[in-house]
Amino acid sequence: MSIPTAKIGNQIWMIANLAVKTFRNGDAIPFFENTGDFLKAGRHKEPACIFYDNNPEKGMLYNWFAINDSSRICPKGFSIPSESDWRELFDFCGGETIAAKHLKSTNGWVEPKNAPKPIEIVPSEIGNGLDTFNFNAKPMGALLKTQLIAEFFGFGSDAYFWASNTADFYSGWGRIAYMYYFSNRVMIDTTEKRLGMPVRCIKT
Repeated sequence: MSIPTAKIGNQIWMIANLAVKTFRNGDAIPFFENTGDFLKAGRHKEPACIFYDNNPEKGMLYNWFAINDSSRICPKGFSIPSESDWRELFDFCGGETIAAKHLKSTNGWVEPKNAPKPIEIVPSEIGNGLDTFNFNAKPMGALLKTQLIAEFFGFGSDAYFWASNTADFYSGWGRIAYMYYFSNRVMIDTTEKRLGMPVRCIKT
């Protein structure tokens, strides 16, 4: 089966987020409809996946334990990008302050209804991107933990992607790449491994 990809600099990326319910060997990835059960799997360091808002059209989210072994979840010849892979991509796209403009999809980005706006807004940095290299980063949101509860957040306004790395300061946290509606900036951040993020694979 041919996998649509884009060559960006010296890297080759899948142009769509992963949406599988099975590992490459055919074993099922534990699938949940309840966010509490999804988080419980992560607390036990077990893999898990869930549809955003339980809606297949909104994409699949995975905890870090589902993606920590690239040979299990990515198609053959692909892997989960490391933090350094993401940084190489951002550098090729002009650096962290502008890369999102080139990576965001040309449609689908909308202003979040309940999120605070930045103090200073630059109109040219808002919303849809140019998708210069056909990376097609869509704002698929994530399953985050806010004020002690887990909730789906950011569909339409935020794009999150797992990196393969564990955070330096705490083994229960992993690294993510992130971009959002109000900015051309891309960021590398950390979040709990038990939370749900989209996945994009890179050719090995």
